[in-house]
Amino acid sequence: AAQPAAQDPVVRALAALLQVDGEEALAHTLTRHPVLLALPTLERLAGLVQEAQADGQPDAARHLLARLGVLLELYNRAHAAEIVPEEQNRFVSLHETLLPPAEALDAGLAAGLRRSLAWALNTLGNHHAEAGAPQEAVAAYSRGLQADPQNAILYRNRAGEYLELEQWEAARADIEAAARLEPEAERLPLLWRDLYLGLGDGEAMLPYAQTLCARRPDEAEHRFYLALALALTGDVAGAEAEIARFRQTATDEERRWAQERLNRLGQNQPSLSL
Repeated sequence: AAQPAAQDPVVRALAALLQVDGEEALAHTLTRHPVLLALPTLERLAGLVQEAQADGQPDAARHLLARLGVLLELYNRAHAAEIVPEEQNRFVSLHETLLPPAEALDAGLAAGLRRSLAWALNTLGNHHAEAGAPQEAVAAYSRGLQADPQNAILYRNRAGEYLELEQWEAARADIEAAARLEPEAERLPLLWRDLYLGLGDGEAMLPYAQTLCARRPDEAEHRFYLALALALTGDVAGAEAEIARFRQTATDEERRWAQERLNRLGQNQPSLSL
């Protein structure tokens, strides 16, 4: 039998949500009604927004959408590190369904929804990247950029996957876009370094490899890449010295990784046969 509305925990949670008038009240409501951050509840609330708008109640729809926007941000935070792909795709679809009514209701709320959508797609892209699926990661990051074209994180993350795919010019375009938006981002030197390594341009790669090595001298990986940059410039003695330093501090796993990397790179760049 259907549960009476008064006893439905989602109905009670949504009723409590509509009474929230500040951050403290919201925190208290979420503690009492954790179901508010469950994906089916978010989908149900999105349906209420659409119903209110369709019924000619824009103020009610706007009020619901504002509450939902806060919940979407909290859901993004809670699922930033680990996701179930099917559920994350539902979460993305929820945003995409809401965007047209949001655009008609309130420009500010719509902008927040686009940022939330970009965040959700970045998380999905990260999942695919960590799973070794760069094409799927690129697709997710690209959808995120359609929602939020000024998102430097998405450009950097997509650039990293283009590098994995050896799509050098696409990677360069994304690195340049990210650099325009956030020129001091910590990841940029690493992306430039890996781009110029892929292109076999030791002169361009060297300053980035040196910067990273100076920034974190105790990390063996940076010594390895500095050796590669020196080898590409023709400084064989310098490259051999850096490889020796790398081998002194690297773990067995790092040495195996480095050898695999050298084998792969050496197929196209004989100067890297260190």
